[in-house]
Amino acid sequence: MLEILPEWYSTAEKKLEDCIDDIIRKNHIDFGFAHDSQSIEYAKRTILMTLYNIWGKVDVEGRKRMEEFENDMKKIIKKEKLKEKKK
Repeated sequence: MLEILPEWYSTAEKKLEDCIDDIIRKNHIDFGFAHDSQSIEYAKRTILMTLYNIWGKVDVEGRKRMEEFENDMKKIIKKEKLKEKKK
């Protein structure tokens, strides 16, 4: 089964690699050895796929509806406060 990864995946992968590179540089770790390390590659894939699996289980539509509801409630509360100040 072929799954298409979401847009954020490649950005997250790049940021994770940059973060690891930064750690390698700042701590004077052998760059070649670290980049050839299978355990580091496995850990990166594990982190990204775990995030992907969590993301896939989230009810995106439900989250959008909740955000809209919260925004509507904030607007209503703001209007009510303005009415009270006018009194």
